[in-house]
Amino acid sequence: MSKACSMRAIVLAREAYREYDQRITVLTQEYGKQVYIAKGVKKITSKNSGALEPCSVVDIHTIQGKESKYATSVHLIEVFFVLRQDMHALLCAQHIAQTMCRVLAVGEKDVRVYALFFDWLSAVNSGSLLLVHCVEYFYISFLEVLGYSLQDIIAFGSAVSKGDTTWYYYSFADGRVYTKEVAPNQERGCVRVSGACIAALQEASLGVSVKIRISVQQEVREFLHAALEYYTEKPQVHWHMIAHVGQSA
Repeated sequence: MSKACSMRAIVLAREAYREYDQRITVLTQEYGKQVYIAKGVKKITSKNSGALEPCSVVDIHTIQGKESKYATSVHLIEVFFVLRQDMHALLCAQHIAQTMCRVLAVGEKDVRVYALFFDWLSAVNSGSLLLVHCVEYFYISFLEVLGYSLQDIIAFGSAVSKGDTTWYYYSFADGRVYTKEVAPNQERGCVRVSGACIAALQEASLGVSVKIRISVQQEVREFLHAALEYYTEKPQVHWHMIAHVGQSA
């Protein structure tokens, strides 16, 4: 990266750094995740502060200092206004942004990750992606982009019904679904999952909005949370506290 640089980015996080400064984490197409120091943004007179809200798209101008990289100016491109008016949608977006902060390495470029998050934000903002499965839809796609496909269990969803109470076993190690009789003897990396959950996973992978039991929705979230932790080898914050809409008891 050159001494001075300009790029388009999605703001992932901002955190306190010294009295008036903040550390800003962004996701870019050209350079992957980057972290910059934004000087003076906690001052009332700062021109950059309003443009650095997480999940905003900005044009950011930066310069390399002796020890840190600094954001010198920021121009707001897209704030996703409709998304921000819905507390549930905003919490979902912030959770995803925080997950990417933990998972992605600084400087690891992958234009697919940027495109995935930008398209997800745009779809939620426009209403073309409904909120019932929006977080699950993203994480299934995110794992796919990272190289950890769940296609075997998703494809298996066409063979089971939404009311299937049969227990199956999924191995994260080899990506296969097993019945109880042939389940691999693996304490870690093998999870029990119901047929109803597998059917819901298939619908979530398509962004389809359907009413499912809360217990099944919770099972889907538990499964994907386990998948994220297994494949990224990092602890992840659960999103069970985010209230989901359009569910039946």
